[in-house]
Amino acid sequence: MNKLKVRIMPLSDRQFLVSFTHPLTKKTERRRFLTRLEADEYRKKVEYQFRQKRVESYHSLSVEELICLNISENPASPFNRKKTHLIDFTETFGDFLIDDLTTPMLKSWLNQIKLENNLKDISVRGIKCEVDTFFAYLVKKEIISESPLSRIYYKKQVPSLKARNLLSPNEIQELLAALHEYSPGYLYPIIKIFTETAAKTSEVVELKWRDINLDLGTVTFGGGQKSQKRVLKLSLELVDILSKKANKKGNVFMTYHKEPFTSKKLTLAINEFKRMNLYKGPWCPMDLRHSFAVNFLSQGGEIRKLQELLGHDNVYDTKRLYGESIKKQISTKAKCPFE
Repeated sequence: MNKLKVRIMPLSDRQFLVSFTHPLTKKTERRRFLTRLEADEYRKKVEYQFRQKRVESYHSLSVEELICLNISENPASPFNRKKTHLIDFTETFGDFLIDDLTTPMLKSWLNQIKLENNLKDISVRGIKCEVDTFFAYLVKKEIISESPLSRIYYKKQVPSLKARNLLSPNEIQELLAALHEYSPGYLYPIIKIFTETAAKTSEVVELKWRDINLDLGTVTFGGGQKSQKRVLKLSLELVDILSKKANKKGNVFMTYHKEPFTSKKLTLAINEFKRMNLYKGPWCPMDLRHSFAVNFLSQGGEIRKLQELLGHDNVYDTKRLYGESIKKQISTKAKCPFE
């Protein structure tokens, strides 16, 4: 916190002006007093309030001021991405002090958004998670001890495995063979890393050379807010392809225009391949992640090991997504005791 300077200036009308720059908001604060004694008392109060980075100082800020502080310190925070709901949240609660913000108030606000926009629970859950990053910031700053959103729940519906395009190991090999024929050095290694690691699209397109160890044949994913860090083994074929790339700085996978891939650019490249009809079945990168998980379990893999491979925060997420596959595996192995 910057050193606080509180100034007292006499005015022409015999009043006194107390002026200082707020250490947190960086705004200039001014107040008039009739006597020098009142001005001195206010100066001492302000200096005491901000001495030794007192947490109480933050409690005097409005929610809007705390939001501005969060944005200035964490410009890449997920809280800043949902612009519409960020504005709505600020307009609704901006003038409140953080101690006056309650769980029922936030629950009512989320329900109102759900009603006005005809949203499903899973969409409202996403908004809640984005807003909760703001409260996580306040908890980290020790301004609050617990997020008021922590006791608000929205059901996260998981589509049935039947609703996904699951590829068998043979179908994945057919897809890779078609990709190798179509684009052996460009699109093929990108899709192959999906099939070998079950990585998310964002993890692959944002993959940096510093995350690849060609000597050990490994790739490192995760370590962010939504996934655990994990080090996974790559095939010798994939290591050989990657080692032949000339430029080993920045992003691993670049477009023909020497630009880093994005999810949208990768989709365009995949759609170009699909138009060639070299592989007939429907698929997308997320299908490869789901297929990896289901094939892993059907071949006897353990759910906790799958959790590590996928980078899930806890095993319950893995069970929630792939519990059907476990049940199917158990049912096929079960035998009637009377046979």
